[in-house]
Amino acid sequence: MTDPEVEAFLADHQTVIVPTGSTEQHGPHGPLLT
Repeated sequence: MTDPEVEAFLADHQTVIVPTGSTEQHGPHGPLLT
């Protein structure tokens, strides 16, 4: 799921999402936003 998809989902649901498996090493969560 992309960040906007997660935000839209959480706006309508009270659910905890636990990511499992491979995750991308780059993205908006990193210090350089790469």
